[in-house]
Amino acid sequence: MRSWQTLKHALGLWVLAALFSSASSVSAADVPGGYPKPVSFRAATPEMLAEMESIQMLVSDLLSDDRRGVEEAFKKRHPDRTVLIQHDGMPAGAWQFLPQQVLEDWGLHPVTLETAKRAPRLQGLADGLHPVTDFLGYWLYDAGSDSLNAIPAKQRTVSIQVKDTAPFKPNTLGRTIRGLRKEAGLDAYHKQVVMCPRDADGGLDWLQAELATITALDEEAGTLTVERLGKEGSWHAFAPNAYIAPSSTLMFSFNVFSRYRLTPRLTAEKVTRWLHPNLTRFCPRDPRTGLNAAEYFAKDYVRMLNEHYPSADGLVFDISIGMFYPSGRVSSRVDCDLDGRPDNFFVGSVNHWALGMVDCLHAIRHGVAGTFAGLGEAIQLVADVNANDDQRFFDIMNGAEFEHAMQMPVVPAGQRFSSSLDTLLLWAERGRKPDVGFVHSKYPDEAYHGGDASRLKSPMTLAWYRLNMAAACMGNGYVGKNIGRTAYGAPHELCDFPGRRELRERFGGFAPPPDYDEYHAGDRNVRGWLGQPTSEPMRLTTHLSAPVWRFDASKPAPAIESASSDYRAAEPVRVGAAAVRLTVEAAGLWQSERDFFKLKGVFPLSGVNLEAHSEYCLRLIAGGDGPFAKMEPRYRAIPRNAAVRLVVHNGEGKRIPGPYQEFLVFTDPREVALTLTAPAEGRGTLEFCIGEAPGTVELRAIELRPGCADVMWRVFDDGVVLLNGSVCSVVEFPMESLFPGQPYRRLKGSQDPAYNNGETVGPHVRLGPLDGLFLIRERG
Repeated sequence: MRSWQTLKHALGLWVLAALFSSASSVSAADVPGGYPKPVSFRAATPEMLAEMESIQMLVSDLLSDDRRGVEEAFKKRHPDRTVLIQHDGMPAGAWQFLPQQVLEDWGLHPVTLETAKRAPRLQGLADGLHPVTDFLGYWLYDAGSDSLNAIPAKQRTVSIQVKDTAPFKPNTLGRTIRGLRKEAGLDAYHKQVVMCPRDADGGLDWLQAELATITALDEEAGTLTVERLGKEGSWHAFAPNAYIAPSSTLMFSFNVFSRYRLTPRLTAEKVTRWLHPNLTRFCPRDPRTGLNAAEYFAKDYVRMLNEHYPSADGLVFDISIGMFYPSGRVSSRVDCDLDGRPDNFFVGSVNHWALGMVDCLHAIRHGVAGTFAGLGEAIQLVADVNANDDQRFFDIMNGAEFEHAMQMPVVPAGQRFSSSLDTLLLWAERGRKPDVGFVHSKYPDEAYHGGDASRLKSPMTLAWYRLNMAAACMGNGYVGKNIGRTAYGAPHELCDFPGRRELRERFGGFAPPPDYDEYHAGDRNVRGWLGQPTSEPMRLTTHLSAPVWRFDASKPAPAIESASSDYRAAEPVRVGAAAVRLTVEAAGLWQSERDFFKLKGVFPLSGVNLEAHSEYCLRLIAGGDGPFAKMEPRYRAIPRNAAVRLVVHNGEGKRIPGPYQEFLVFTDPREVALTLTAPAEGRGTLEFCIGEAPGTVELRAIELRPGCADVMWRVFDDGVVLLNGSVCSVVEFPMESLFPGQPYRRLKGSQDPAYNNGETVGPHVRLGPLDGLFLIRERG
């Protein structure tokens, strides 16, 4: 046993040495700014600075106890490379916050440097990196109820009788009750509530508001028992008719701070209940400053970057709630305008959560007149785009963060790649310049893994990461990986590749980004070896069959189908022989992707027999508008979203829907190419989801052809990148017709030597499903 452990340790050290002899090496032949461009994402430390010569973009974060100024040192060493700071809320991350009252309750306000020495995770608070406010009007609350009794002063635990107890029932989302009992000794995850008295005019007096946690709910008696938060004995008396409203945040985490045992209240608090800000224009303004939440947080981001990261190029926002629609981490009973009725951010059929995001980002750039200056036009802003319900602010943001390897691991691998690729290409074309978006993976693969290699399934494969690298090269080329999680329930031990533990010990608790043959052309060891693109990304069409369906004058107009009276559309109008305009008259409260197909335009695919699990290339030209087009100028460029899928009708009255793809619709028409999958064999329909918002969607030149739409290539100074986004089909690239007279060869690599074998390719190159291929141009 001892000899095996010795051998295993030696193997780990050998892999470690091999990794860094490649990763840190530089060559006189390196091409500055060339593709691909490796990214280090939230794992850099000062100890690894010398090993990061190949890194072209550094994304750091606010964990100042871990990062210790590495971003400043990296920028000083590489002033021409991009440094972004990810702002993701309090020390537990995910853009969630604790109000000042909670910190006071724990005896931690203000957090001192002396306290941070005992509790390193509090270092960011001690350093002033996080916004801390006592104004309780800034947070998101559900529609609540008025109190019927007076609430005494200075008493921590009080009973409140309310008109309706329904809004105050315990949350059921998130951790299981078993987990709560085991980790926190709780039988239910009770909500936090705000208690806000009314002024003489009946308005809400937010300066006198208090925060409390429900400890018991008696539905029969109509009472809440709450424990007030804040400084002991500081609580006010409340007259009857105070407004009691629960926090809208459903998510929680086990308290990462309680283990420090700094104070009795903190030690006893096993669950942290986070809050999310109300960025909408309906958010109350703090009368002491005149700022609403969007402006307050913008001001704090400006302060934080100016004071702590003056050399950084910009910010990355990890908005766990979603930047365009609230995700399932926030209640569907949100009352953003505080009128006592749930609105889920929709007021007048307009999504005000999205507009609030725009307002906050606009204030970060431009400031608020007479209050604070913004960071200016040159600041670079990036945020998550894991789906189209994340941000789509092309004229404000400098790119998209595809954090989860081009697809969230909640659907089968590759199922949404087509939508993600479409969005990535849109950002390259339409996003604000410079484009500093990036693709990032977190998964092990055949080159870096522990445990049983047979458990490595896509997206935990080299093929999937090659696909991600190839997709990034269809855009700006920024791509990276930090191995830290698995997908689809695979064991975490797959992340523990040989040498990982030694790397973490050597480099301050983090392993540097893994290196790949595609980064340095294999044995050529030349960074940025592709150079710059000499062509646009091109879609291959030679593998596609003839169209099986086209919309033209001979085809019937689509039928409008609605699942709810809240969603209505006018009868479709033909605009020419091959185009149709769909007008949405009313849309309900959008809550999740389950609402996609509540309102749809349905095209019958007459005469088409769909083949089970086969892919079909959908091409069309789409344009349209929504409620934003008629609002303030900074909102008008926001596109609307649409979704599309194939549905098979089996002849027995059963509808079998296939997986959907989504695409953004702008006021200026654009070409769309997506891959749809038939869920079964038989006759079917083509369904377009149009119910996101009132407005129009115009569809032209709709065409359906067997084959995958997402097969691409792009030429560079010193090579070509091929991409096959098909989930199921091998694709053949006709090299002689695509690149007449120009020979290419494969990289000669060490991680997958059968794939990257150094051989010259022939007139045809076959590329497997969900894979990418980097080829070197042969000269002379």
